[in-house]
Amino acid sequence: MNPLRTMAGAAVGALAMTGVGVAAGLTGHREHATAKVAVTLKEWSLTPTRQTVAAGPVTFTVANRGKLQHEFLVIRTTKAPNALPIQDGAATEAGLVKEISEFKPGLTKKLTVTLKSGKYVLICNIKGHYKAGQYSRFSVR
Repeated sequence: MNPLRTMAGAAVGALAMTGVGVAAGLTGHREHATAKVAVTLKEWSLTPTRQTVAAGPVTFTVANRGKLQHEFLVIRTTKAPNALPIQDGAATEAGLVKEISEFKPGLTKKLTVTLKSGKYVLICNIKGHYKAGQYSRFSVR
């Protein structure tokens, strides 16, 4: 009998009884870490620190560094970032996942969403802002 194998087996058994095995990843199950993406909004740009993340939870920290109010929308779409249909001066919001409504210059807001693999567009959709260039592509793999 191998003493190291016996000790390892006893340790795994003890952890499983306490439920720590799942948290420690000993069962082979792996939790998704939350991806963090900082986004800067200003006239007329929307700039994320990353444009690709793994599927799962994503926290966007969105800073309004402009002189006007802005908002932040996450839209799932296969369209190019600059090709969303426009109606009444704003992009249509088909595929909207979640948003941060309009907020004042100098403020920072957070938005956490769980995203599936696919293509997304991040936009400010206040009338005229998307058309002026306030968008970015975003991919989830």
